[in-house]
Amino acid sequence: QAGIRAIGVSLGCVINIILNILLIPIYGMDGAAYATMIGYLAFFIIVVSNIRKGAIIRLMRSRALLRLLLVFLILILLILVTAMLIPDYSTIAVLIFLLFVYPALLLTLKVYTLQDVMALLNKVKR
Repeated sequence: QAGIRAIGVSLGCVINIILNILLIPIYGMDGAAYATMIGYLAFFIIVVSNIRKGAIIRLMRSRALLRLLLVFLILILLILVTAMLIPDYSTIAVLIFLLFVYPALLLTLKVYTLQDVMALLNKVKR
Protein backbone atom coordinates (compact mmCIF):
# COMPACT_ATOMS: atom_id res chain seq x y z
CA GLN A 1 0.00 0.00 0.00
CA ALA A 2 2.83 2.43 0.76
CA GLY A 3 4.21 1.96 -2.74
CA ILE A 4 0.84 2.71 -4.29
CA ARG A 5 0.51 5.87 -2.19
CA ALA A 6 4.02 6.92 -3.23
CA ILE A 7 3.12 6.47 -6.88
CA GLY A 8 -0.12 8.41 -6.36
CA VAL A 9 1.64 11.28 -4.60
CA SER A 10 4.38 11.39 -7.25
CA LEU A 11 1.94 11.37 -10.14
CA GLY A 12 -0.29 13.96 -8.46
CA CYS A 13 2.76 16.18 -7.89
CA VAL A 14 3.92 15.90 -11.50
CA ILE A 15 0.41 16.66 -12.79
CA ASN A 16 0.19 19.64 -10.41
CA ILE A 17 3.53 21.08 -11.56
CA ILE A 18 2.74 20.65 -15.28
CA LEU A 19 -0.72 22.16 -14.90
CA ASN A 20 0.67 25.04 -12.82
CA ILE A 21 3.10 25.84 -15.64
CA LEU A 22 0.26 25.74 -18.17
CA LEU A 23 -2.59 27.33 -16.20
CA ILE A 24 -1.04 30.05 -14.02
CA PRO A 25 -0.02 32.30 -16.94
CA ILE A 26 -3.56 32.11 -18.31
CA TYR A 27 -5.77 31.99 -15.20
CA GLY A 28 -3.48 33.25 -12.42
CA MET A 29 -4.39 32.16 -8.90
CA ASP A 30 -7.49 30.32 -10.15
CA GLY A 31 -5.26 28.27 -12.47
CA ALA A 32 -3.10 27.25 -9.51
CA ALA A 33 -6.20 26.16 -7.62
CA TYR A 34 -7.44 24.11 -10.59
CA ALA A 35 -4.03 22.49 -11.00
CA THR A 36 -3.87 21.56 -7.33
CA MET A 37 -7.39 20.17 -7.37
CA ILE A 38 -6.68 18.00 -10.43
CA GLY A 39 -3.40 16.78 -8.90
CA TYR A 40 -5.16 15.75 -5.70
CA LEU A 41 -7.91 14.10 -7.72
CA ALA A 42 -5.32 12.00 -9.59
CA PHE A 43 -3.77 10.97 -6.27
CA PHE A 44 -7.19 10.08 -4.85
CA ILE A 45 -8.16 8.00 -7.89
CA ILE A 46 -4.90 6.02 -7.80
CA VAL A 47 -5.18 5.27 -4.09
CA VAL A 48 -8.90 4.46 -4.11
CA SER A 49 -8.62 2.24 -7.19
CA ASN A 50 -6.31 -0.04 -5.21
CA ILE A 51 -8.49 -0.44 -2.12
CA ARG A 52 -10.42 -3.67 -1.77
CA LYS A 53 -13.98 -3.51 -3.07
CA GLY A 54 -15.49 -4.22 0.35
CA ALA A 55 -13.64 -1.30 1.88
CA ILE A 56 -14.80 1.01 -0.90
CA ILE A 57 -18.43 -0.03 -0.43
CA ARG A 58 -18.22 0.59 3.34
CA LEU A 59 -16.55 3.95 2.70
CA MET A 60 -19.21 5.03 0.20
CA ARG A 61 -21.99 4.10 2.66
CA SER A 62 -20.36 6.09 5.45
CA ARG A 63 -22.61 8.90 6.67
CA ALA A 64 -19.62 11.09 7.50
CA LEU A 65 -18.33 10.81 3.92
CA LEU A 66 -21.76 11.60 2.49
CA ARG A 67 -22.02 14.66 4.75
CA LEU A 68 -18.55 15.78 3.71
CA LEU A 69 -19.51 15.42 0.04
CA LEU A 70 -22.63 17.48 0.72
CA VAL A 71 -20.48 20.23 2.29
CA PHE A 72 -18.20 20.12 -0.76
CA LEU A 73 -21.16 20.46 -3.15
CA ILE A 74 -22.59 23.37 -1.15
CA LEU A 75 -19.24 25.16 -1.27
CA ILE A 76 -18.95 24.63 -5.04
CA LEU A 77 -22.47 26.02 -5.51
CA LEU A 78 -21.63 29.05 -3.34
CA ILE A 79 -18.54 29.75 -5.43
CA LEU A 80 -20.48 29.41 -8.72
CA VAL A 81 -23.34 31.61 -7.51
CA THR A 82 -20.85 34.23 -6.33
CA ALA A 83 -19.10 34.15 -9.70
CA MET A 84 -22.43 34.60 -11.52
CA LEU A 85 -23.82 37.35 -9.29
CA ILE A 86 -20.59 39.31 -9.01
CA PRO A 87 -18.67 38.93 -12.29
CA ASP A 88 -15.61 40.84 -11.04
CA TYR A 89 -15.52 39.18 -7.64
CA SER A 90 -12.29 39.02 -5.74
CA THR A 91 -11.06 35.45 -5.34
CA ILE A 92 -9.44 36.33 -2.03
CA ALA A 93 -12.69 37.82 -0.69
CA VAL A 94 -14.56 34.64 -1.64
CA LEU A 95 -11.89 32.47 0.00
CA ILE A 96 -12.05 34.52 3.20
CA PHE A 97 -15.85 34.20 3.18
CA LEU A 98 -15.60 30.43 2.66
CA LEU A 99 -13.06 30.21 5.45
CA PHE A 100 -15.90 31.05 7.82
CA VAL A 101 -18.67 29.19 5.97
CA TYR A 102 -16.80 25.86 5.69
CA PRO A 103 -16.40 25.20 9.44
CA ALA A 104 -19.98 26.32 10.03
CA LEU A 105 -21.22 23.83 7.42
CA LEU A 106 -19.11 21.06 8.92
CA LEU A 107 -20.59 21.70 12.36
CA THR A 108 -24.14 22.15 11.07
CA LEU A 109 -24.11 18.89 9.09
CA LYS A 110 -22.38 17.13 12.00
CA VAL A 111 -19.33 16.06 10.01
CA TYR A 112 -17.54 16.81 13.24
CA THR A 113 -18.85 17.84 16.64
CA LEU A 114 -18.03 20.63 19.04
CA GLN A 115 -16.20 18.07 21.22
CA ASP A 116 -13.92 17.29 18.25
CA VAL A 117 -13.10 20.99 17.96
CA MET A 118 -12.37 21.29 21.67
CA ALA A 119 -10.12 18.20 21.58
CA LEU A 120 -8.23 19.67 18.63
CA LEU A 121 -7.80 23.01 20.39
CA ASN A 122 -6.50 21.26 23.51
CA LYS A 123 -3.91 19.40 21.43
CA VAL A 124 -2.84 22.61 19.70
CA LYS A 125 -2.38 24.36 23.07
CA ARG A 126 0.08 21.69 24.24
